[in-house]
Amino acid sequence: MCMRLVRDKRGDVMLEYVLIMTLIILPLVSGSEILFNPSGVDDAGKRDFGTFGNAFVEFYQRLVCGIGLPIP
Repeated sequence: MCMRLVRDKRGDVMLEYVLIMTLIILPLVSGSEILFNPSGVDDAGKRDFGTFGNAFVEFYQRLVCGIGLPIP
């Protein structure tokens, strides 16, 4: 791939990189409210971090409780 970058004079590789990154980042940015609620509060005033955020909070709480409790 390094040879392709050296021999390429038209910027095709850079354009390809920009297009791929745009196709990956644009849906994440536009869906950030659904996936990760940055405010941390829903419309009713309860704690809500979005779909992935709530899953991470639950995983982290289980992990901390599992580490903090002694092994029976």
